[in-house]
Amino acid sequence: MTQAGLLVRKTDNTGTVLEFFDPIRARLPFPLMQEHCSINNLPTAQGWDKLLVKLEEEIQISAARSAQIDQALATIFRETISVGTRAVKVFRLPPDEAPLIAARLAEFAPEDSPFMATYPRPIDSNELAVMPAGVFLCDVGRPEQDGSTTLVFCGRRILEEREARTRAQLGDAAVNQFGWGQYDEFVFVRRRYVQSFEIVRVDVTRALLELRVEDHSGVDSGSALEQLQVKVNGLLAPHFGMQLQLVNPINLFPAIKALYDDQAAGIVVELGFTTDTGSSKHEKMRSSRADLRLEQFHVGGKAAVNGILTPFRVAVRWAEEGQRTQEEVLLPGSIRMLGSAHPYLDHMVLSGALTEAKMQATLQRVVDHLPAPE
Repeated sequence: MTQAGLLVRKTDNTGTVLEFFDPIRARLPFPLMQEHCSINNLPTAQGWDKLLVKLEEEIQISAARSAQIDQALATIFRETISVGTRAVKVFRLPPDEAPLIAARLAEFAPEDSPFMATYPRPIDSNELAVMPAGVFLCDVGRPEQDGSTTLVFCGRRILEEREARTRAQLGDAAVNQFGWGQYDEFVFVRRRYVQSFEIVRVDVTRALLELRVEDHSGVDSGSALEQLQVKVNGLLAPHFGMQLQLVNPINLFPAIKALYDDQAAGIVVELGFTTDTGSSKHEKMRSSRADLRLEQFHVGGKAAVNGILTPFRVAVRWAEEGQRTQEEVLLPGSIRMLGSAHPYLDHMVLSGALTEAKMQATLQRVVDHLPAPE
């Protein structure tokens, strides 16, 4: 049985009917969940808590309905394994070797790790705390029609959450006890472990290899991408030696200006840029469906500098007619990159894709705005 090209293995572990609800909630924006509910014959609601109440009510209707809900949530979660909000690096492969690379990676078997005891369900948080570092291969997708293949790795990431507190919230007793009388505000840092699902996909037709890691707020996605890159190089080395290693991902920086300049390329919702008059700007749209390119203040300001802008960061969204969700790509360049003769951006952040097909389409939009490979 497959979902999004990935194998689905049954385990001996049993859980509640709603065992996938919390993992889905942790990874999926609610508008996307609403779309999934419509597709998978689940009730819809205004928010996660109300949806949970409706699901709990419906599983009491009959064993058959309970099983349907269980299967639907499992299907939705397996879809989120490869999509969701992802930091992505893309590498070009030699076109004549891409089919062989995909075939070799498809031959690997899942590694022996604690993650396999419950896969695809995340393991218990207490178990996660004592897991070894690193990422482990947990699933190998069946080759697609053109030979493309997808691998899923699981690992442990540290999520850092910061919470601000005032003196009034802490109370005088606590402030005096710890000798904090000279401070007016306090920031508490809480760290917890989360299980990550990281993706490696070899696209044979386009001769590209993608590394995708979950992009959680408070998590260093750059380190996760580096860790996954090292892992893949370790898998490739026995078959191809050091002649084929992932070293330099595609430079995505040129796509920033190209996407902004292309009026037909979605709607720009965020833009960082400099002007020849010595200023730097970072503009965002409050409306998710309004194009910053056409916003009155932006148009006027651009005209005042004769239309000469140097973008270093951009976020673009695409939405089909009648679609509640929007795919988005963020190219998170920084103004510091403009100081280089050859600005270099090694990753993008993709979000809002409901399916793997939409994820691929969004990535392709970026690739289409890059210079042709030399």
